[in-house]
Amino acid sequence: MIGRRLALLPLLASLGAPSTARAAMSFDEAVRAMLARDTEVGAVSAEAESASALALGKRYHFLPSVSLDGTRAWSKTYPMTTSLLGNASLPIFRFGADAAASDSASEHARAAEARVQKARLERETKAVAALLELIRATEARGIYGQLETMGKESVAIAERQYAGGRIANQEVQKVKIDLENTRFEKAEADQALVVARSAVESLLGSADVVAEFPWKARIEATRAPAPDPAEMLRLRPEWIEAEAESRSLRAASRSAFRGMLPELDAKFGAGWVKDPYVSPDFEQTWTGSLTLTIPLFNAFRDYGAYGAAAETANAAESRLEGVKRDVLAGVREVPSRYEIARKTALDREAILKSSERLYQDNLSRFRQGRASSDELNVDLNRYLKTQLGAISGWVAAHQAWVDLAHLRGACATACK
Repeated sequence: MIGRRLALLPLLASLGAPSTARAAMSFDEAVRAMLARDTEVGAVSAEAESASALALGKRYHFLPSVSLDGTRAWSKTYPMTTSLLGNASLPIFRFGADAAASDSASEHARAAEARVQKARLERETKAVAALLELIRATEARGIYGQLETMGKESVAIAERQYAGGRIANQEVQKVKIDLENTRFEKAEADQALVVARSAVESLLGSADVVAEFPWKARIEATRAPAPDPAEMLRLRPEWIEAEAESRSLRAASRSAFRGMLPELDAKFGAGWVKDPYVSPDFEQTWTGSLTLTIPLFNAFRDYGAYGAAAETANAAESRLEGVKRDVLAGVREVPSRYEIARKTALDREAILKSSERLYQDNLSRFRQGRASSDELNVDLNRYLKTQLGAISGWVAAHQAWVDLAHLRGACATACK
């Protein structure tokens, strides 16, 4: 009974102690965490909020401006006067200049929102690339570790065969040299793993990520759909940004032109004034006015501003056409590239099994003294190349999956 209680003490202590171990993140969780802490996405999001706030102010241009003014005036020759007035000014007619400015600000805000999504897709590409490189480096390190173990076994077999007089010492030395080369390659893989972990830590703050390909089953089951160019164009954030920015600048040029035309404004004020010359007490008063402003000449400043705005809008329309061409080129290229990468990854996975079987067969022959070290090394290198090729195939397939998701303007982690 006492022995049972003593045996339970470590378990109870572990349950009561605070847990310091942290579970490794999944691939998708790591990508989302990288985007959440990405400074570029944060900066672009703040710019979008700024553009949205500006658009809000422009949107209600038709509302009056209201203020409350309190004044007390002194003069050497005039008694002190006091006034408290509420004033309102209202733009009545400006040939649509304010409405065009409002349209420009709204489209600029829409472009800024699209820029946020574009930044998220760009940074997701970078995050996924860093994580895939970590997986590649981790897998490669594991492969070379496995090959080192195989090499040690081969050396032991060769030494036993040499001791039994079945092979020459030269064959033993070949196997030992192959083992040393494997160790050198393993050291290089260790360096690559350190670099990959450092890149992930820079983006994530930690490299505690499950280092395995996350979307293999998804890629195996998903063929590239036939794309609709018009639909893809409508969904891509770079097109939305360019189109909205073009509309914004065109509306700004209209606003600049209409700003050179006459304006009609109304003003109204009401309140109390205490003027000793009129009355010792406060008296109610009000004022109202209509103002027609006809611009005549201001050294071509307004005309120059309109010309600059118009040419800037023309440049934006030219860039819009370039973005359209790039997006449509991607619509034609990305699905085909995905299908090639998907098929290559699946084919390499199938060849890997055959390569492993050939190596195991030749290793068995080597153990029996019916295969030379050179023959074993050829199969071992073939097996190594096939394993590394399978890893590269899945890396390329995952990168193509990301591009396929981005083709529709969606994050890859959001696609199932």
